[in-house]
Amino acid sequence: MAHKSAYSTRRLFIMKLLQVVLVLLFVAVITAQVPHKRQSSLNVLAQVQSAIPSKRSRSNQQTAEDVLNNFYRNVLTTQTEAVQKVLDIEAELTAFGESIEYWCWQNNVLALESTVKWIGLGYSVCLDKLDTSVAELLAEVNSRNHDQEGDLSQYHVFALFRKRNIISNPEAIGNNIASIDFDITKDIPELDGELSAFENDLNEILTAYSECLTQKFTSRQGDFDNILMTSKLCADID
Repeated sequence: MAHKSAYSTRRLFIMKLLQVVLVLLFVAVITAQVPHKRQSSLNVLAQVQSAIPSKRSRSNQQTAEDVLNNFYRNVLTTQTEAVQKVLDIEAELTAFGESIEYWCWQNNVLALESTVKWIGLGYSVCLDKLDTSVAELLAEVNSRNHDQEGDLSQYHVFALFRKRNIISNPEAIGNNIASIDFDITKDIPELDGELSAFENDLNEILTAYSECLTQKFTSRQGDFDNILMTSKLCADID
């Protein structure tokens, strides 16, 4: 009986030890992959921005195509700044975590990764909303100038980002950048006296997009604060 009890105790100990080792390995893998993956996020956004057509007209006067392409550049700049803000906070928290005892930080590695992923998901939702708003605006502009209803789907430039996480899985976007078609801008009719109103409509969409990104970040700010607080409390234990 005693032998059986000792065997069970030893087996339980080994199982718990294996669980600890697996968790530590999982955390180590995440920690090792994060810097490369995060830089990939910024690289992908830069590649998408570089795919936007440059100004075709030599005239100083802006065309509807120029206005729309500038809008897309501003969208990607805004997206990049929002992503960079998240990455900066993640880097600061990671640096702090690595400065304290590992047993105080190991659980928060997973919490931090999860928080960043949720923000990345929220950013995708914001971009999808913007894409839909722009598609509706372009369809309306074209229907007024061509007297016909256009297929809304043809104006969805950022469909590739839909349900994809630019922070945690940039490869899913980066591997398919060639499928993004910014050339739809050349099909926008000249709006003449309506160009200013068109630009204002786009600016309103951009403002709503920026506010959406801010809201998605702010909704997770408490998670970042909690990660820092719990880590500090643990580090203060003698």
